[in-house]
Amino acid sequence: MSSSAAILPQINNSIVGIRYSHSSFKSSHPTNLGNEFAGVSTSDNFNTIEAIGRYNATERFHITAIVPFNYITQKSSRGNVQNLGIGDIMLMGQFLAVNPKLCNGKRAQHQFRAGLGLKLPTGSFNKKMNESILHSNLQNGTGSLDILLSGIYTLRIDNWGLNTELAYRINTTNQNKLRFGNRVAVKLTAFYWWKLNENISLLPTLGMGAEQMMGNKDGKHIVPYTGGWGVNAVAGFDVVMKKFVLSFSAQPPVVQHWSDGNVKRTIYLETGLFYNF
Repeated sequence: MSSSAAILPQINNSIVGIRYSHSSFKSSHPTNLGNEFAGVSTSDNFNTIEAIGRYNATERFHITAIVPFNYITQKSSRGNVQNLGIGDIMLMGQFLAVNPKLCNGKRAQHQFRAGLGLKLPTGSFNKKMNESILHSNLQNGTGSLDILLSGIYTLRIDNWGLNTELAYRINTTNQNKLRFGNRVAVKLTAFYWWKLNENISLLPTLGMGAEQMMGNKDGKHIVPYTGGWGVNAVAGFDVVMKKFVLSFSAQPPVVQHWSDGNVKRTIYLETGLFYNF
């Protein structure tokens, strides 16, 4: 499931696995917010464990399901918040438009996958703590049915490779008349296939990623201090052991501007273990 390994033989196999991600933010809430958090600084941590499965229905068409379980914490001078539970399930179909099998053993091989899917409103989005509804950013779900679009292109020449990913999410309005801003993300990474022995290969990766989110809407009005953009460095590795793949990546921020500069991402980490069959 690791993108850096997108042109490996495993692309023609079905996959099951588990993935853990951690993302942390520091927020300084403006004094003119007009609520109890005006002028308060918070430290937010988002931890997610995902059960992932990919079924190859045909040689060219794959179906992927992701079931997340979230553990969210927020610390501030007003007290601490904890929220855990199932998140929004994602289902996606991917079409393998260019299959590396068709390269017929050529030195240069490439692959393109196009995806279309849905994010289902399975996570709670009106959860309360101390009789108050948690902020929408601290909920396990968004309460909306969203459309997912993706494209992944991989080029490999001998042991060197280049991977490009593009993802776009179109959000809809939930029952609270809140619509989260649409998101677009792009990532470009280079990788090297290093065969340690007959059973184990190592794939180090290095690259850059960028993300932009539009502002949220409450009814017809843009919610202040929402949306923004960020550029991240990307570094990691995959360890391929026959039918198993162990992956790890870190994405420290390079430059960012979230919520009019009031929110700073400090780090994003991801690791996973996958089995192909």
